[in-house]
Amino acid sequence: MSTTALQSAWREARDWLFEEALPLWAEVGMDPAGGFHDQIGDDRAAVAAPKRLRVQGRQIFVYAEAARMGWSGPWREVIRHGLAFFDSHAPADGLYASQFENGEARGCTLYDQAFVLLGLAHARRALDEPRHETRALAFLDGLRARRGRPDGGFDELDAGDMPLQSNPHMHLYEACLAWRALSDAAPWRETAAAIRSLARGVFIDPVSGRLGEYFADDGRLAAGAAGRVAEPGHQYEWASLLMLDSREDDAAAERLVRLACDTGVDRAREVAIFSQDIATGAPIDPTARLWSQTERLRACLLLRGRTGEPDHWTAEALKAYAALQRYLAVPGRGLWRDRMEVDGSLDGDPAKASSLYHVIGAYAVLQDAAEGRL
Repeated sequence: MSTTALQSAWREARDWLFEEALPLWAEVGMDPAGGFHDQIGDDRAAVAAPKRLRVQGRQIFVYAEAARMGWSGPWREVIRHGLAFFDSHAPADGLYASQFENGEARGCTLYDQAFVLLGLAHARRALDEPRHETRALAFLDGLRARRGRPDGGFDELDAGDMPLQSNPHMHLYEACLAWRALSDAAPWRETAAAIRSLARGVFIDPVSGRLGEYFADDGRLAAGAAGRVAEPGHQYEWASLLMLDSREDDAAAERLVRLACDTGVDRAREVAIFSQDIATGAPIDPTARLWSQTERLRACLLLRGRTGEPDHWTAEALKAYAALQRYLAVPGRGLWRDRMEVDGSLDGDPAKASSLYHVIGAYAVLQDAAEGRL
């Protein structure tokens, strides 16, 4: 299949990203009082909502990637704005709260801590400031001391049910891979290797090949409904990270992507659904989130050069790209919808800042494919 279609898709994606989304979220998305707004409505005005820690780290990532991709807007100012939020909310006990509203901090999940490390990695790369690694290594040490597990993983909370969850580890893996590309420090290699081992030995079900989400303390799938859940979007996302880690896991990554495409995509709507049964593949939640489409796009693009079927994976990638465009076709330029219902209708909620991280992650790989680097 010709690269021309990918080049056309990238031109369209670039115009939306560079001319609409990035300028909007750099201007309206930055709160002069500190940090990044969580939501913007169709009127292109910020919506009053609690600030989430994950958004602060993700927006640093977004604008660092934007700079790498050639965007000439005020990316330095945006990154420094996010770093200032980390500075002003630095916790006394080592870990950050997950949510902030009216001076009150709430929650503390592993998931959100991962995005502190991701944000610091991309700030270090974009700004060429090595000092951020000292902070990140100390933060990882504190995370290991407070949440570390004997199996090399981390507990999601200090205490509670289902302490072992795959998704937070995926984002911590992503952060460690970003740091590993910048540094020879052993903690990044060792933590990434431990999480990769958990993915291959625990998170990926050896029978069905699908990826589990929730686990008991002993590493078995959680009891009840939670233990049945598999999310196609996360299979795509894990597959991409495994491919970025090394070529040793190409076969495992391809299996994750094939399973997600074969049983996790509703071909009537041509979208990856939110969740399915880990054993049977039957839909659990057939709604479809924006982020799942971006991860499908990214994983399929990466597989083009990793298998003997480049045309097949290019076709799948273009289907994922077309599906994603439906979420971006909204009244407010540079915005999106986050959820598609079973009937194909989209929610009317304000755009959530957290989704831009997924979009630019996929579009960065699309750019590489279109420009012949992939």
